[in-house]
Amino acid sequence: MNILLTCAVLIVPGILPAVVIAGQRPVTPFLVPLATALMAGVAVLAMFVTAGSLMPWFAVVAVAVNLLALAALLKGAWLRRADSSERYPWVTFLVVLVAVLWPLAVLRIPVIGSDARAIWLLHAAMVFGGHNTLVADMTNPSYLFSNPDYPPLYPGLTALVYATQGRVDYHLGVAAIVGLNACTLGVVGTGVMEAVQGQTRTLRWGANLLLVAFLCGAIYGVAGEYAINGYADLLWAGAAVGATLYGLVLSPSRGHFAVACLCLAVAALTKNEGFVTSVIIACLIASRMFTCRPQRAGVWLRMAALGAALAPTVGWIIAVRSRGLSNSFLGSSPESTLTRLSATTVGMWGQLHLVVAALCVLLLGALLLRSHRVGLGLANPARLWAVAVLSTLAIAATYIFGSYEIHWWVGSSVNRTTIFANSLLLTDMAVWAVVAMQGVDQPAWPNPVASANGRLEAADLSSTLTGP
Repeated sequence: MNILLTCAVLIVPGILPAVVIAGQRPVTPFLVPLATALMAGVAVLAMFVTAGSLMPWFAVVAVAVNLLALAALLKGAWLRRADSSERYPWVTFLVVLVAVLWPLAVLRIPVIGSDARAIWLLHAAMVFGGHNTLVADMTNPSYLFSNPDYPPLYPGLTALVYATQGRVDYHLGVAAIVGLNACTLGVVGTGVMEAVQGQTRTLRWGANLLLVAFLCGAIYGVAGEYAINGYADLLWAGAAVGATLYGLVLSPSRGHFAVACLCLAVAALTKNEGFVTSVIIACLIASRMFTCRPQRAGVWLRMAALGAALAPTVGWIIAVRSRGLSNSFLGSSPESTLTRLSATTVGMWGQLHLVVAALCVLLLGALLLRSHRVGLGLANPARLWAVAVLSTLAIAATYIFGSYEIHWWVGSSVNRTTIFANSLLLTDMAVWAVVAMQGVDQPAWPNPVASANGRLEAADLSSTLTGP
């Protein structure tokens, strides 16, 4: 019975917001737990800066968000059916669902990682104890090793699971986070399928769907054990890939933008590097909006939405800094900057195996498939690559100017901190593969509406990648 209560609490509050954001699309069910997790993170922020315990604040946040969602649904402006170009949406959802759930069979043997215990599940136990316990423990210097300034989405959702069980249950908490990991990959998989046009022949449509299933499995392969052992790295990375895909690759529709904002908020409120990456993505989405030249009022409304997506994390940063909280890895180091730069470069390059392959795909696509990509309404891939490069540089700077012994630090974490870049490059290659398969059946400009959007914002693809 407690398990059913846990599932209800994790699913029901997010249904209306997910429908408002995405309408009746294959991606919508995957957004439901992410919306609930975001509400739990905001509830932790409210509890931290005021008083009380998690459940009352979660109830307040969930009721407020659902009332706003209900008002939007009654107005009818946000209730969107699947696009006419989407084919067999339920088949898409079910295949992607199987693709993201099948690898989780390993959970039959519960695994909890060391950092999951030392950081995330520890923070969740603090949140479970309420305001006084949370503040006392986070400001205790003995817990500095756990990086108390980490954002609260993961601890908030896990503490919500604890509250429904009436006790701390590490294994169930990890299972909830693994479920969120699967949902982020579901968002990515259904996003790639949104590039597939409805007039594609059934056989090739099915081939695209199998490609998406393979993409989800490949991202699991990149994440490895960190997908199932309670770490937060795949959660923020998957959400950030979803934000990049919906905000910087797919056509700039209102639905795609709304999904991107939710993914931005989840990535930013999960981990520090997720926040930095989300800021980069938000800036590039803003630049894309001005490139597309929509109505002036629409631009500023979307700018406000981007700010709202990052606002909970900004509020958390202000709250923890006001109490003197910080992390344990920024500070002075006895090693020279050159030594740290060398170790960081060698360590990170050793994990970025996909860069060469992704560059080859990018160049071939730019030479042979540019018109088909623009015809599908897909954006210039330069922004996606800018996100990958800038996020990787930000993480590298953390290594270079951090305080931990660099060889141990890089050796013990670089396979986690490169999950986002590798997953994003895999997604870019999958998008190019979809474009190639679409090009077999269609002329260069198959969709007048999509090609109009594509030409408007991606006409510079040739000059960016292949010269004037």
